[in-house]
Amino acid sequence: MRYALDDSAQPLTVTSYTYEALPVDEQATVPSPEAITAALEHDPASPLDA
Repeated sequence: MRYALDDSAQPLTVTSYTYEALPVDEQATVPSPEAITAALEHDPASPLDA
């Protein structure tokens, strides 16, 4: 952490994971990849049932 804060202009990386590799109780606490994709692709100006 000290090195990341030394130069805050540098990006901080996060370890990747697969949703399926998470324990079931942890999967229940985070949105699924499909839910994240749907939220990012949703156009608030369009009807939800379109």
